[in-house]
Amino acid sequence: MGQNGDMLDILSMLAVAGVAIGLMMGARRLEPHWVSKDQQRFICRARVVDDHGVAVGGWNEYRFGFTDDGLIQGRKRSMWGSNLPGSWRVASQLPDPPARRQIFVLVPDTVNGQHLSLKLPAKSVLVPKMMELAATT
Repeated sequence: MGQNGDMLDILSMLAVAGVAIGLMMGARRLEPHWVSKDQQRFICRARVVDDHGVAVGGWNEYRFGFTDDGLIQGRKRSMWGSNLPGSWRVASQLPDPPARRQIFVLVPDTVNGQHLSLKLPAKSVLVPKMMELAATT
């Protein structure tokens, strides 16, 4: 059983590695999205864009909250790197978003802030509120 046992061990290791890689790829495709019951706080993906709308980095998970004066305050959820808070206004909605998604452009409330592109599921309860905020700017 020497060679057959070794082959079975190798095939088992390859199967475990294949399942682990598949699970990691599946987890990477999941989009975090949560909205509080009062719709004042939410978690979604966003990424930093430059003044011309070109993405500077990848999609990261952010935690946001609405203020009384129509601002969106948020911070990047991260164990590493910068997660300094910021304030933004909804500037516009992307005209041709990816399938089953809505993307909104946020402009900083301060001069030194970064522009953000915010991605929400198309059926999110936040989409009408974000569209309303985009129309008022």
